[in-house]
Amino acid sequence: MTKARDLADLGNGVTEDDIAASNSPTNGYMLTAQSGNTGGLTWAEAPSSFAPVAVTGATPSLNVGTYNYFDNGTLTANTTVSFASVPTNARWTYTAKGSLLTSAAYNLTVAVYESKLSIASQEANIRGLEFSTDGTFLYVIGSAGQDVNQYTLSTAWDVTTATHTRLLSIVGKETDPTDVTFKEDGTEMYVLGEDGDDVNQYTLSTAWDISSATFTRLFSVATQETAPTGIDFKPDGTEMYVCGKTGDDVNQYTLSTAWDISTATFTRLFSVATQDAIPNGVKFSSDGLGMFMVGQATDAVYHYTLSTAWDISSATFTSSFSVSADDSTPQGLAFSADGTRMYMAGDANNTVFQYTVAPYATLTLPSSVVDPPPTSIEKNTVSYNFTTLNGGTTVNLIDETPQSTDAGAIGTYAWGRPANTERFGFGAVSAGVYAVDSSQIGDKAYYDAASSAWVNSSNQTLLSGTWRSMGITGKDGDRGFLGLWLRIS
Repeated sequence: MTKARDLADLGNGVTEDDIAASNSPTNGYMLTAQSGNTGGLTWAEAPSSFAPVAVTGATPSLNVGTYNYFDNGTLTANTTVSFASVPTNARWTYTAKGSLLTSAAYNLTVAVYESKLSIASQEANIRGLEFSTDGTFLYVIGSAGQDVNQYTLSTAWDVTTATHTRLLSIVGKETDPTDVTFKEDGTEMYVLGEDGDDVNQYTLSTAWDISSATFTRLFSVATQETAPTGIDFKPDGTEMYVCGKTGDDVNQYTLSTAWDISTATFTRLFSVATQDAIPNGVKFSSDGLGMFMVGQATDAVYHYTLSTAWDISSATFTSSFSVSADDSTPQGLAFSADGTRMYMAGDANNTVFQYTVAPYATLTLPSSVVDPPPTSIEKNTVSYNFTTLNGGTTVNLIDETPQSTDAGAIGTYAWGRPANTERFGFGAVSAGVYAVDSSQIGDKAYYDAASSAWVNSSNQTLLSGTWRSMGITGKDGDRGFLGLWLRIS
């Protein structure tokens, strides 16, 4: 039998013997005519339209010659991407999820308000707060109810997911409670009080469940402070810290038996009076090299750097963050376990405020990418679709997913006017936008060049960032009208 049959013979059908393949078939393979194979056909892997691969690390190299979908997972560091083995014509997708950098946590200089939780239904005079170590429980203490309120968070460290579950009255031990904290395993609770000027210790038979709490002992701090407001412990329970507004300082105590306040001995103090005369809360970073104090006199949180971990005598003031825009009577302070989020108890609004105190990971694309997106990757998963027609010399970004639906976040839209008084047209860029409520769209607000001002634009809220003028914008002579804007950085 020859390897090629006469056309006349094809009417009898093609059998397996008629196919001259140089190798054996494999499931999912197809017959192809390979270059240089003059003897017949060859079984080869069928091409796939979707070739995904997971990439890791801070410097992933995307092998575009083999794969066309690259999943970088959650970015845990500032990441720089490169392209490799790029075919002449290619299209591929890169995806990653943004996250706060734990390596740059506890940083007040990058603090940003994130969300809040009203606790007014449970407490009319909030004084302090604390979380379980896994962030699934929130505890709020107040002097109006003279109790501790417990909340369950369906999403760890996200106060917007909190649901009130139970309360514990402490009126028999303290009528003016100012703060609350726990042992690392949730089996001991400590309540600070301004009425007794002491720390009250409770044992919890069920970890983190305040309904199982039983009072065991107290420790007076009156010799050092007659108006104690904040309390914190070293994670191993051998050091205790109490701040107060009589001495305007932080007092440190050493416990000879970990977590047993009856063994506490005063060792030293550190004055914070230069920063604030009414310190209402104190918390430490997990490594003991950072101390944070929230002050009511200035409505701010202060950061101190300790050259010797857990030794407040080595503290030096470093930075501050104002919370005056959120509350005029800040009381308590707490941090997430990884130090990327900060929480402040505001008495003026009876609200727990949540802030990010770490930068989001950045993503740097190769210089061959035309008009690369912003480097900061915030919150949600982003996907970038790339194409090239010249082997990667020039790479076009043809599509990118928005990063968040939060107001002012990259990829979101706002109806308003530029932050400056310049006229604008389609494609113009502005450093910030004064957004207006959607009900104001028909107000015919415009920029009047003669008066160098915007006319009839009300309900304005300044959104930071860089914004690009989109389709519903334009200019008419010396007038620039309100329009639709997209945040690009």
